[in-house]
Amino acid sequence: MTHSSNIPNNQMSLPRLRYGIKIFSGAADPASGEPTGMLHDPVSHSYYKLSWAECECLSRFPLHEDVDELIKDITSNTSLDIDQSDILNLLEFLKKNHLLEETAHELISQPKEQGALNRLLHHYLYFTVPLFKPQKFLDISYPYVSPLFSKGMTWVVLVSLFILVIMTIERADEFFSQFAEIPSLSGIVMVGIVFAFIKIIHEWAHAFTATKFKVPVPHMGIAVIAMYPVLYTETTGVWRLQNRFDRMAIGFAGIRAELALATIFLLFWHLSPSGTLMQIVSFYVVAVSLVSSLLINLNPLMRFDGYYLLSDFTGIENLQMRACNFARYALRRFLFAWNDPPPEYLPVATQKFLILFGALLLVYRFFLFSGIALLVYALFFQPLGTILFLVEVWVFLLRPILSELKVWKDRSRELFISRRSRIMWGTFGVILLFLVLPLDGTVSAPAVEYHKNYWEAHAPDVAQVKKILVANGGHVKKGDVLMILGSAKLQQDRDLMQAKLGYLESLKRGESVSTASPRDENKASSSLRQGHASLEEQIILTLQSLEAMDERLQKLVMTAPFDGEIRDMLTGVQDGRTVKTNDILFRLIDPESLIYVTYVPETDRDRISINGSAKFIKDGQPFSSSQVEVRQVEEISSPSILSPELFHDLNVNAPSNNGQPDMTNVSPRQSVFKIVCEERLSDNKNRQSQADHLMKKRGILLIDATQTSPLISFLHQITGLVRRELNLN
Repeated sequence: MTHSSNIPNNQMSLPRLRYGIKIFSGAADPASGEPTGMLHDPVSHSYYKLSWAECECLSRFPLHEDVDELIKDITSNTSLDIDQSDILNLLEFLKKNHLLEETAHELISQPKEQGALNRLLHHYLYFTVPLFKPQKFLDISYPYVSPLFSKGMTWVVLVSLFILVIMTIERADEFFSQFAEIPSLSGIVMVGIVFAFIKIIHEWAHAFTATKFKVPVPHMGIAVIAMYPVLYTETTGVWRLQNRFDRMAIGFAGIRAELALATIFLLFWHLSPSGTLMQIVSFYVVAVSLVSSLLINLNPLMRFDGYYLLSDFTGIENLQMRACNFARYALRRFLFAWNDPPPEYLPVATQKFLILFGALLLVYRFFLFSGIALLVYALFFQPLGTILFLVEVWVFLLRPILSELKVWKDRSRELFISRRSRIMWGTFGVILLFLVLPLDGTVSAPAVEYHKNYWEAHAPDVAQVKKILVANGGHVKKGDVLMILGSAKLQQDRDLMQAKLGYLESLKRGESVSTASPRDENKASSSLRQGHASLEEQIILTLQSLEAMDERLQKLVMTAPFDGEIRDMLTGVQDGRTVKTNDILFRLIDPESLIYVTYVPETDRDRISINGSAKFIKDGQPFSSSQVEVRQVEEISSPSILSPELFHDLNVNAPSNNGQPDMTNVSPRQSVFKIVCEERLSDNKNRQSQADHLMKKRGILLIDATQTSPLISFLHQITGLVRRELNLN
């Protein structure tokens, strides 16, 4: 090991520990049974576990002048066998953590030495804000609440909760039906309020339990994790406790409090009448507290209560770091059959546990940090979101992977020695070959099938059926009259508008045809004659209204817009029946033509050519397909998506209209291009059922395209995304 020049050797005087540093006796090491110690740094509120040898060294620092004297003292008066390297390693540790007097100034100046950007990148995802110091309040109030933190109360809570859960099973349908209300706005607000209330109780439970075991609570506050605020209680001093079950009691206190809340409010839920506010609130408290306890706090992969409980239960400090070290050791052993010594010499069962936990932790971290990167990308404005996304991917995903690859590179001569490593590299080569070779010659995209010529007949206004000239299933020609409607109200409005036009034109000619009194007529004429231009404008507006009404009246006479077949005639429609504007009177389709529409990203669009072949496979019919041809490839990205069947696949964005999503103006969240395919149906397909003709069919469109490799396609997608988000197009 290389040490800096200012680390003392055996001829130099030993340094002094920084003022305020305290050393406490710790629990015996679970593996060796040797005594241990705990070093407390009050400035950083940090605790460091010390081995027996390190405790003996630090306790003798003030008694000796140099390293040589210290070694002689320890080897003479204890059974320990240490040498100069052990002392130098200890001093290196003390210097690195600024625990020596000579490095105290570095502790103060360290934040200034870090660049602003470096601090931002490392702390914007996690930082703490201490709010107050609760120790005095805890000391005064604990005697009054101490019965709540007794073992007897814990058993009362657990037994009561068990009984209430058994009772709830009989009303399970009623209880679980209330989960349907959570996704609503009121449900989300209620979850937020209840969650905040539960977490306040949770943190005070930690604080009071720590006070029970004489562990100081320097402060309580808010920790911001991935821009999400959570309450926290500073209980670092728990490492002073030698009994691991006392430490576990403090770690379990928050979960215990949440289970107590769940018990109390589950009882209220049973006692409250159905549908009352008390029952609704009780349900939310029970649901949130149980989900929070079982899925979050007890999860050992998250660095919350469950992790510390597992660490105390197993007696393994720094569990995450040591587990990751064993996971990397096991990975190298599995891939290359390297006979490296384990990171630590521990019992075989403990090593297996650390390997398993480390493997689970690495997988969990991969998805966690990927999720955080995507969250940062979504929450921050662009291009800052993209930049921070790339930073997160580099810092938390790529850099650790490259660090491990560097170890492989440094030992490159050992990569192909064993038979297992050669099999591994051969498998990797085959996979890489499939990724690089241009084997992908198909673009697969969700699509919708419907008739190219398709028309739904709606009444332009509330109207009465005057005459029906077609029957269901009948064939018609373009321009044929299909149905005649009448609307007395629309005709009346048209007549009134015509009368108004005549009156305005008479005023323009200087005449009066009004039946009103002379006084009223004079006032109206005076108002209208304020300007010739104003009268002209009213005449123009009236003419426009008449034209619009005439168009609506013309639509009451329904004619075929194309050759086709009448389908799905409105049930019970007959002469004289009143129909509404949203009634579908009938549908007209051209049964001989089908159209297939899909939307693809730019990288796939460039691989598709006009008149190319494609295959459409309907959902639920994997063994039946239709051969189609590409007829249209749009060069400009589609501003909106017109097929509701594809909304989910394309991750669309629907703007809000009066608090409701406007499904008539749906746009994709990323650039996609419309692809249209067509097919002419054969005679045997014309004999499909009526329902099959009318329904829009969703499925998968497999389009023949220029061959490319999956790796190149992926890189094109990534570069396209970066260019769009950084506005480099």
